[in-house]
Amino acid sequence: MDIIITMLGARGVGKTSLLASMYEQFEQVSHDMNLQLYIREIDQISLLQESLGKLKSADNIFELTVGIDGSASPTQFDFGLDKKHQNPRKKRKTPIQLSFHDYPGGWFLPSSSSQEKQEVLDYIKKSDVIALAIDSAALMEENGRFHDQINTPMQIREFLKNALDINDKKLILLVPIKCESYVKTDKDARLLLKSIKKSYSSLLQMLSAYESLVVASTPVQTLGNVRFSRIESENAHPCFYFRKDEVAAPYKPRNVEQPLCYTLSFVIKKYLEDKHALTRWVDRLLKRDVAFQEALQSLAALRKVNTDGFEVIQGRHLIN
Repeated sequence: MDIIITMLGARGVGKTSLLASMYEQFEQVSHDMNLQLYIREIDQISLLQESLGKLKSADNIFELTVGIDGSASPTQFDFGLDKKHQNPRKKRKTPIQLSFHDYPGGWFLPSSSSQEKQEVLDYIKKSDVIALAIDSAALMEENGRFHDQINTPMQIREFLKNALDINDKKLILLVPIKCESYVKTDKDARLLLKSIKKSYSSLLQMLSAYESLVVASTPVQTLGNVRFSRIESENAHPCFYFRKDEVAAPYKPRNVEQPLCYTLSFVIKKYLEDKHALTRWVDRLLKRDVAFQEALQSLAALRKVNTDGFEVIQGRHLIN
């Protein structure tokens, strides 16, 4: 089964860095599963490692909105999901192939070409999972003064409105990134979730008409031991600065594996349910899918919900 995941968000918000962190952290929390997730192309490992290295080597005070430069062209990362102890480099088709597509945030701006907009639209239509990376500081600071400029919620809504079909079965993740300052307490996390629902109310209202969609909020603490510091202006563009809690505070991300846990729950459930009845019967008889069925249970236990700003806003029955 081929699965397409499209990652949308502002330029430089950190979509590639998020993917690198998700992959690294997921390996640490999924060791009890009888499944392995691996990068199919060796050349792509270096790109993820570079993004991860920039996060881990951040200075005490750093600017993160454009500090890790956004890519100027689309990037694709291909993963395989298979039973453990299978050779991941052996040239064979794995049960589930996941293709992550990271599009430049600049392609959502008015200055982007019609061809660029159309390419994004086409991939949204083909996608099984859509991850919308949200710049948390732009959303939360100064009453969301820079939210529309950076996160472009109206543009995102229009892209989805034009791409979705009423019968689509998709997972849509709202992923607030670098949200450390906004989930320190339960009260903070509830305020973050409230702000997401308010700022994306038009989008959520539009999505509510689609009965086969799962929509969830999955905030991630990209570095962990940091907090928002200040906003400065550079060429009329807001720059958001962050400070480590301590000078030597280590890289300690929190919840970055969660978007991937949600994605794999949705994908594995789809993989098991979409099989032809006869194929499903044979696989059950030969116990071919035991590892995937057990993984679903493990993922359900790993997924956060109704805490730290996590919530399945729509379609809970489609992912459980």
